[in-house]
Amino acid sequence: MTADLKAEPSNSQKNENGRQQLEQQNKELKTKLQELKDSIETKFKASITALEAKIAQLEEQFDIETKERQAASKQVSRSEKKLKDMLMQLEDERHNAEQYKDQVEKNNVCMKQLKREKKKHSKLQSQRR
Repeated sequence: MTADLKAEPSNSQKNENGRQQLEQQNKELKTKLQELKDSIETKFKASITALEAKIAQLEEQFDIETKERQAASKQVSRSEKKLKDMLMQLEDERHNAEQYKDQVEKNNVCMKQLKREKKKHSKLQSQRR
């Protein structure tokens, strides 16, 4: 028993040294863990920032393309209206040309008839003399 009592301070010292070593290891591992967490967090923040910038760029590009598409659509509408107006004008001009042609034909028929009548009238007058 005396030997056990003498060995007790030595065992107690070994246990204390072992405890201190474990505490030191624990402290070092906690520090390393915190460093890794900080590193990962920094990388994630950088990735998130980069992705947010990319999203903002894509949204801006989308807005620009939407505005361009709207402008193109307006231009197409204007062009279609202009084309419709021009087609209506062309149709009116064709109609007018057809009317002028009909009028010219009527006038030609009338002229021929007047010439025949004049000729006939001239012939009658020459026979009377």
